[in-house]
Amino acid sequence: MQKILVTGACGFIGIEVSRQLAEAGLSPRLMVRRTARRQFLKDIQAETVQADLVIPHSLKMALQGVDTVIHLGARAAFENYRALYPSIVEGSANLMQAGIEAGVRHFVFAGTLLAYPGGPSPVNQATPAAPQSAYGQAKHHAEIRLEQMARRADVRFVSLRLPHVYGAYSLIFDQIRRGRILFPGRGTNHFAHLHVHDAARALIQAACSDLEGIHVIGDNQPCSWNTFFQTARDCYPRLRILHLPQSLAILGACLVERGLKAFGRPTPWPCRAVGIWNLNLPVVSGTVKSVLGMDLVYPCIGDGLPDAFREAMPMFWRPSNLDVI
Repeated sequence: MQKILVTGACGFIGIEVSRQLAEAGLSPRLMVRRTARRQFLKDIQAETVQADLVIPHSLKMALQGVDTVIHLGARAAFENYRALYPSIVEGSANLMQAGIEAGVRHFVFAGTLLAYPGGPSPVNQATPAAPQSAYGQAKHHAEIRLEQMARRADVRFVSLRLPHVYGAYSLIFDQIRRGRILFPGRGTNHFAHLHVHDAARALIQAACSDLEGIHVIGDNQPCSWNTFFQTARDCYPRLRILHLPQSLAILGACLVERGLKAFGRPTPWPCRAVGIWNLNLPVVSGTVKSVLGMDLVYPCIGDGLPDAFREAMPMFWRPSNLDVI
């Protein structure tokens, strides 16, 4: 039976990938960096192993007997390139090298839509990469390096450039549970989205198929952030959406970032993240079907957000068509 290693197994997408693999009877091996985080995987029937991407020798045991890697582990933050490079670029290369030495034949990488610069036209498979953020640059550089290593070693390499992935435990739902979303901009720019359930299905399909190369995917109906927020408010009318002018948001974020840096603390919303939220990055419709041959469970946010609310806020969620007269 195919043995699949999942890195970043305790992350938002990683937990869903791990759960789906276990439910399919594929017996995944789940890699965690900190043992304390194994509690997030306690309900998943799978083997866990501790290793660190930036410590190459720790990866040998994790990869022993593994055929396929689904690589989600990385520093997931809008930080500067120097902070991101060790785990995203160097750590990914460490994993690929250890995988090659262990006899891994298939390597799936979770890339990012932020590899693209944004613009008036939807992103498609021919759109050239030109990342505008340090995170997008690090992910893109990791892709290039991994693809080169894989080609030399005859390893089948796939990168799925994921859009904004949402679900009950995503970053944006942390704000929703507090009853308000503070958005740094007008929210009129379009962006591609994908429910975490479908993102996990896509990564698993890539791991279990003969697919190769770098591909961008998204759901079938990219929309503006304002449409995303209005759909969320239709599910949860108590939700408040607060827009901050982009220039003011950048100034405020930079001041907060400098203040926290003085105390040696990172900021969850650095000033460079403001520009990312305001990129126009829709993806052409039908990519999951054309790339992976899959139909989406949640083709658009109108299908996916209500389910995310049911899971995230079961005591408060009420569809608008069930209002009591």
